[in-house]
Amino acid sequence: MKVAGNADYTIVGRFDELARAMRILAPGTDVGWIRRPGGITVDAMLQKTMRPRIIPDVRVLFDWGLKMMDAQMTPHSPGDPIGFRDGLLIAMLAARGRRLGSMARLRVQRELVLQETVYRIELTPEQTKTNVHDRFDLPDILTPYVRHYLQTVRPALLADRQNDALWISARGTPLAAKGIAERILKLSRARFGIAFGPHRFRHAIATSSALRDPANPGLAAGVLGGSAKVIERHYNRAGQIHAASQYAKIIAQRRRELSSRDMELGAR
Repeated sequence: MKVAGNADYTIVGRFDELARAMRILAPGTDVGWIRRPGGITVDAMLQKTMRPRIIPDVRVLFDWGLKMMDAQMTPHSPGDPIGFRDGLLIAMLAARGRRLGSMARLRVQRELVLQETVYRIELTPEQTKTNVHDRFDLPDILTPYVRHYLQTVRPALLADRQNDALWISARGTPLAAKGIAERILKLSRARFGIAFGPHRFRHAIATSSALRDPANPGLAAGVLGGSAKVIERHYNRAGQIHAASQYAKIIAQRRRELSSRDMELGAR
């Protein structure tokens, strides 16, 4: 894997994925040896140096997704359903930064449910890398977009097919993790001139949170559903539902500031 150019952290992650897969294939069997080839952990074998990477401001990522959806937000019409779907995917990644596997597992009325005026995502331990329950609300601002996607865009993509997967491909079939990753890579290259995958959104949240609210070091950990130590070590380059709510306020405040500034410039 090193010869193939994989980063140290990527290699550790691949061994973790293999061990998780083996737990499914051989329930009750001790598969810890996969992470300890020759009795030494893969983590200890590698220096785990981080590659330099571009981390977009999470506000830019969130607005990017909203603008993609706004361009297709026609009442009772799906517009370009693929464009709207991709915009919602980007906005949700920027808002809550969940891992690719968890995003691909989302199902309507299963993991994604409407709670009064907001949509909530509820993942079981089997659906998360950390093997713990993961529950969080999406920002209020996304409610009309999610509703439009469920009522108009998603049915257009399904074209009379029946499936409870949240993300639907152009063929009317569930959009798998690989397909989601490929879309983000393609779209990010077109938007920023450099391709990056869904995991970069986690880096963006951790870094932007630290820059915008340095007095609240646990904010990113709460939003991302991980430990503060792990987030600081692996993602930050510069009460979970409560943290997500605080983070949503930061985004909303920044959008108001940008809107006011644009109005002032327009008046001049």
